[in-house]
Amino acid sequence: MYKIAAFDVDGTLLNSKSEISQENIDAIIATKERGVKVILATGKHFLSILSLIELLELKEPQVTCNGALTYCPVKKEVIDSISLKQDVYEKIISDLESANLPTVVYTAQGFFTTSSPEEVEPITNVGETSIEYIEDYYKLKNVAKILYVVPQGENDTLDQKIRDMANEDVSVVRTHHMFLEFVATAGNKSVAIKRLADKYNVNTQEIVAFGDSENDIEMLKMAGLGVCMDNGSDVAKASSDVIVSNNDQHGVKEGLEKYVLCK
Repeated sequence: MYKIAAFDVDGTLLNSKSEISQENIDAIIATKERGVKVILATGKHFLSILSLIELLELKEPQVTCNGALTYCPVKKEVIDSISLKQDVYEKIISDLESANLPTVVYTAQGFFTTSSPEEVEPITNVGETSIEYIEDYYKLKNVAKILYVVPQGENDTLDQKIRDMANEDVSVVRTHHMFLEFVATAGNKSVAIKRLADKYNVNTQEIVAFGDSENDIEMLKMAGLGVCMDNGSDVAKASSDVIVSNNDQHGVKEGLEKYVLCK
């Protein structure tokens, strides 16, 4: 029996309109009633999923910013964080300054940009609406992640340049067809979920994980059962154990009914 169910949010739990279907809500509630701990594992800031946490009445710590920030709904605070080293963070900002890309920087306090509202519209369109506008990125400390708006396929040279910036201190992942993100190599969704599982004395074979994107790969591989949406990327599908219906056809409900609620 699975004891932890972890869910990516965009493209997985939510449909293409960034909404959660009643079918998925009912399946999540039924899963909780079985005693399974439900953990959201998202690239979003915890401020952007508070309404979802409340809707699903989640009490367990939730994994946000691709594993960099773990937020406890009960304490209403971040209980675990993995930040980019300050010099690494500042070098990324400096190296990509000339590209003039819309940029959002995430910390435990919120998420910030020097870009215009129009430039960061692709980010607000997926529910990250609490962006604060600032004048200087270099004043930010303890950065959880950096997001750049880089539409997939629009500039392959720039895409590759950004990916080539990955090193022993920082990883680069595409979390959306519009976004490339930098996070510390020491943290990802898989690492954060494993820490919570250890806290609950749950082994990885007792974890089921649902995802659809590049930033879900480690989580899908780590879990006893990795479930990918039919709308998922090829690399996410290759990293999963099973594939269910897409996020507009309640794939989460299908996966829970087939592999968790039937046990």
